[in-house]
Formats: sequence, C-alpha cells, structure tokens
Amino acid sequence: MKKHHFALIGIAFITIIVSLFFGMSIQNAQDNFLIDHLNIEDGINYFDVNEVPKLSFTAAIVSLIFLFSLLGLEIYIIKKSQHKKVKHLALGAIIFISIILIFAFLTIFNPHYFNFKSFGMIWVIFCLNVIFINLVSLFVKK
Repeated sequence: MKKHHFALIGIAFITIIVSLFFGMSIQNAQDNFLIDHLNIEDGINYFDVNEVPKLSFTAAIVSLIFLFSLLGLEIYIIKKSQHKKVKHLALGAIIFISIILIFAFLTIFNPHYFNFKSFGMIWVIFCLNVIFINLVSLFVKK
C-alpha cells in the first residue's frame, strides 16, 4: 500500500503546482493591466484580463484529471487496506477531494464567478490535507 500512498502524495503535489500556476497567471492578468506599457517595454507578457474566465475553466478541467485519479486511488485504498485506521483516513481524504471536485464543477459551469484567483486556494489547502493524510497513513500500524 505504500506505493499507492506515495502516488497519492505525488498526484496531490502536482495538483497543487497546477493550481498555483493558474492562480498566479490569473493574479498577474488581473493586477498587471495598469503597467502593461512597462511590461511591453521589458518584454514581459501576461495573460489578458479578458482571458481570466478561460484560464479558470482550463484550470478546473486540468485539475479534474488529477482529482479523479486521487479519488480512484483513495477508493482503492479503502477497498484493499486491512487497517481500519487507514480506511478512516482514506475516507477523510475522499471528503476533501469531493469538496475540491464540487468547486471544480462550479468553476467549469460558471468561470466568471468562481474565479480561480479567489477559489484556487481551496485546491491547494485541501490537497495539502490529502498529502498529510497519506503521510500519516504511511506510518499507521495495527
């Protein structure tokens, strides 16, 4: 089971990286429109403010790939684990992943309101919880 926990930790970390990338891109697109003329002179390019809903939609779609794999591996751990504590920890991780999935679908259906700049930290914080849960699960003994 340790391989599965390490895989979950890796996938959750990749989800955090993806979320931070899109969150920073949206942050730059929304905040740097005032200094566009300076960025053009320096050769720095950011996404346009008009692309923010598209970026939020893309972030949610890309993260869905990782979220479904996280969910599938956690369900596999619940089915195959012999330790009751590990099953309970995996159930807690499934709750966190489900919350992220709810916000991902809300972002897909309404990317204008569910801006990834504001709601992207949900991905990061709950994925950090999934990482912590799987780190604890590595050291659980009977």
